[in-house]
Amino acid sequence: VISSDMKEDHIFRLTGRGADQDPKGVFSINRLTGEVAVSRALDREAIAYYH
Repeated sequence: VISSDMKEDHIFRLTGRGADQDPKGVFSINRLTGEVAVSRALDREAIAYYH
């Protein structure tokens, strides 16, 4: 998510598989900017998709 109108304060968060559900910590998010990062390699054979 990118917001060009930062007049209001926003706090971003991720929930679900890979964030706060097993396998935890695969994805992280900068709570202030909304930038999402992948913290380790994704194995599509082990987990076909995250949603």
